[in-house]
Amino acid sequence: MTLSLINKKSTLAKLLATENIEVQQNNVRTASFDVKNRILTIPIFKHENKDVLDMLIAHECAHALWTGLDDWKSIVEESEEFKAYCNVLEDCRIDRMIQKKYPGIVKNYIKGYRELIKIDFFGVNNKDFNTLNLIDRINLFYKSSKSADISFYDAEWVIDEIDNLKSLDDVKVLARKLIEQEKAKQESTSDNHEQGDSNEESTSDVSDDSQSSSQYDDNDTVDDVTDEDTKEEETTTEQKSSDEEGEVPGEGGQDSESSTINKEPDPITEEQDKIMPQTVKNAESNTDKVTYSGDKFLKYFNVPDTDIKKAVITNSQFRKDHKDNFLKQLGANRYNADSYRVFYDWLKKDFAKFKHDNLKTVNYLVKEFEMKKSATAYKRASTDKTGVIDPLKLKNYKFSDDIFKRLTILPDGKNHGFIFLLDWSGSMYDCMDTTIEQLMNLVYFAKKINIPFKVYAFTEWGNNYTGANTDIKHPFNYKNGDLEMRSNVRLIDIASHTLKKRDLDESMFFLHYHKVYYQSQTRGRYNDRSYSGAMFWMPEAYNLSSTPLNEALVVLDKIIPLFKNKYSIEKLSLVTLTDGHANSMSRHVIGQSLSSENFARARGKVLVPVIKNGNKRIMIKKKNSRNRYGYAHSYDSRDYTNLLITLLKQKYSMIAVGFHIMKNVNYGISDYCTEKNYDSFRKKMVKGSAVAEIKHGYDEFYVLNNKKLKVIVDNNTDEITEDMKTSQIKRLFSKGMKGKITSRVVLNKFIEKVA
Repeated sequence: MTLSLINKKSTLAKLLATENIEVQQNNVRTASFDVKNRILTIPIFKHENKDVLDMLIAHECAHALWTGLDDWKSIVEESEEFKAYCNVLEDCRIDRMIQKKYPGIVKNYIKGYRELIKIDFFGVNNKDFNTLNLIDRINLFYKSSKSADISFYDAEWVIDEIDNLKSLDDVKVLARKLIEQEKAKQESTSDNHEQGDSNEESTSDVSDDSQSSSQYDDNDTVDDVTDEDTKEEETTTEQKSSDEEGEVPGEGGQDSESSTINKEPDPITEEQDKIMPQTVKNAESNTDKVTYSGDKFLKYFNVPDTDIKKAVITNSQFRKDHKDNFLKQLGANRYNADSYRVFYDWLKKDFAKFKHDNLKTVNYLVKEFEMKKSATAYKRASTDKTGVIDPLKLKNYKFSDDIFKRLTILPDGKNHGFIFLLDWSGSMYDCMDTTIEQLMNLVYFAKKINIPFKVYAFTEWGNNYTGANTDIKHPFNYKNGDLEMRSNVRLIDIASHTLKKRDLDESMFFLHYHKVYYQSQTRGRYNDRSYSGAMFWMPEAYNLSSTPLNEALVVLDKIIPLFKNKYSIEKLSLVTLTDGHANSMSRHVIGQSLSSENFARARGKVLVPVIKNGNKRIMIKKKNSRNRYGYAHSYDSRDYTNLLITLLKQKYSMIAVGFHIMKNVNYGISDYCTEKNYDSFRKKMVKGSAVAEIKHGYDEFYVLNNKKLKVIVDNNTDEITEDMKTSQIKRLFSKGMKGKITSRVVLNKFIEKVA
């Protein structure tokens, strides 16, 4: 089933249930309804049949409307045969009620039943229905909406009894009556016949737990209920505890299956087996005929809410921590204070030089942005007649109607806004200098054209921090269904358009300090301005850490709407600058047992993340995993990044541009290209950059060669001499300009995409 179809069926389920229930599709054997959490789970069908699907949804919605959780718990606590009989009869009751409430659904029940009979889903196609046990005849008769030709010669009274079932209490009374009747019948049957029945049933035996579950599941699947009434795990201690918490048997189809994986089934007695509904058992064994049983297991989750005060280190705190660090190391009592003062003076001069040298680069960005914006506006311009006569065209009135003045209408420009996410991870140490150079130019560019912007560095916050924000508690406010995130993610507010010039320069000065510091760590590689003397130690809390990109994106889900609304931003651009992929994810969903996940793994299934966003679902499609090339061979952190970026784009109508700074062009580029274009992709990388074949949720994703990122600010004019020929000077200028263009790859691509 496609996500679009799931979204449609979600609407159908909400209408039928008259409440905001949730519909999920997954690699489960039967449909189920989680009465407690109000979640309808349906299988993934091999061959989708509209009537079977609508029948399942209607049936489970009926459970949502009329099956009481507490009442069902009391049934579960009795015997397996009692639970099985109650399940069949309760299905009859709620199916009758949903069809009465929505008469149009009757045809879906009838056609859906015929489809299941066609594939012998109940395992009775070669049998005379009238020879089946009474409970099986009841099951088939009501599953078909009474359209099946089945006789009740031995119990004509039962139809009236079922049609008059008003509550689950009535179901219990009738179930006990039918069980006693069937037991009496079995006792009166000949020994040979009993033996035959026993052998026939034993061939399809399943584990006790699984059997009881299947009974429901089958029953339900057929009826669409299955999982909801089943709960294979009930016999286990874990299951019993979940029942005590209010879960209906069969709810949460994934979990019900998972609980039986590593557990020994409780043996069912031979006497019990004889009276159990065989159509239910047969349906359980035949689910593979209709449902998907492949290697993918969908994991649904919501994005948690964020406490911004806990998640963000403010810019004022960022500047204070660095000033305190500088003052501490400049203290008069320090043995090397003089050396630190020398470094401090040099650092201020180097920062001033950086600003001066890059002024031309900033102006270049402004020019490119305005040109591309104007070109776009011109492209969208329209020309209309004004209705006012043009005197210069009046002479042509005899042979032309075009004598009116024209007006060119330009579209209104949109208010832009930028959010930059800088990777503050340990692996960035040898490319932090070049990345910061590009970022600082973007900051001054945005400031000059007066565009709202925010710059955040994302990292994990250690317990060694001693500043004002010492609260290392989890920044996320969880509810059931939320994906668990790393607890110590923090966004460092490095710069924004709201800062005064003095504060912005101070912030950039400290960021420049980080650039120089990490430049010194890579001295002798491809930088030429590393400081060789004593340097300040890094503020301890701001040391590079890991890469919580996904957690940072979740925090942005809270920040972005505030940012857009406050500054009336119509076109928001999110830019990520990182040297790798995000940290691995826990994959644990709050309020859900890990048993379903373990079950999926035990069965060799791959967990596929799906974000629930209101009435919509967001998931990803992957290329053939057998292909050696191409993005992500399994569902991993990159897939969560994909989902989260897609979520933000859908919710806030923004564009996302990603930059992956790669330090070795031979390492990892196969994640972003195909086997066919591998060679050409690598050649582009050697020159400076290449566009990723897989967008990874972004509107554009660029893979950059770190060695080509250093911003070139001069034209090599110092190398020109009087005796140089014109051709030599030309080559020198061409070489210099080529270097400038290559070094501005982030800047150029950014302007190109957002203008």
